Amino acid sequence: MYGNNKYLNYVKREFGERYYKELLFIVRNALVDKLQESLNTVSEEQLVVDGVLGGKTIVSLGSVLSGDTHIMSNVINESHNVSVTEDDRLESDLLNFLADAEGTTMHYNRRTEHSYTTPYGIYKYEHPHAEVVKYIDSLFIKYGLNSRSYKDVRAINSKFTVLEKNRIKTLALKFYKENFMDMRIINLVDRHVAITFLSIAINGGKSRGVKSIQKSIGTAVDGQFGKQSLHALSEYIENHTWKALNFHMLEYMLYFYSGLIKRNKKFGVYKNGWYNRLKKTACSLFTDRFKRIP
Repeated sequence: MYGNNKYLNYVKREFGERYYKELLFIVRNALVDKLQESLNTVSEEQLVVDGVLGGKTIVSLGSVLSGDTHIMSNVINESHNVSVTEDDRLESDLLNFLADAEGTTMHYNRRTEHSYTTPYGIYKYEHPHAEVVKYIDSLFIKYGLNSRSYKDVRAINSKFTVLEKNRIKTLALKFYKENFMDMRIINLVDRHVAITFLSIAINGGKSRGVKSIQKSIGTAVDGQFGKQSLHALSEYIENHTWKALNFHMLEYMLYFYSGLIKRNKKFGVYKNGWYNRLKKTACSLFTDRFKRIP
């Protein structure tokens, strides 16, 4: 069963029950969705891929479970072929998925932010020396705009050329890789958990991503992924699924965001954006590129 009772009332009060239930629905139904896609590769009668374990899905699955070795073999081979291809492009796909989830629009909220946030979600105040930030600062100068002006930050979004947009994305992906791609974790966990970890790290820092794992598996929460965290994660996975860990990490972040809003109501303007980021992360469970690699 998903959900931690000590979080529920807190999360529901700040985000609303609908948000929580929608995330839960996405995660619970994702594996059924993948099962239906796999069955469709070997069955003459095509299933509707809706994530619902209904009668037709059960009948089709029954052919596999009853010992139809031909169907079983095809399902296994299909999964294997997809996994090999995805493994080769994993790093690129992870980074591009997260870049798309962060969005391409610059923004600057004068009430709560000290400076602008670049396309793809890199906050200048926290990363003033990042190459992508320096490049965008040069574009403000080029276009005669002020990076401290709310209106000018909005205006520059429409001025970037195609080449400038591509350069910004290239530098943002480079920044992601250098600052958040902790391959000790990425290579250890399920690909969906990797997406969640990286999304949290990009939005809240790598230590916050590690904390989301530590909090979810019940070990010391210090933001450092060392031997103790590694051992705790290994023990956790012996008794739980990756899907359960993925959901608890998303739930932890809802709890974290709820706390920020409760302590400072000004952060309420970010509530929908924070939730939509978590929702996009949860929806990675439906994305072919991120099927679990055994």
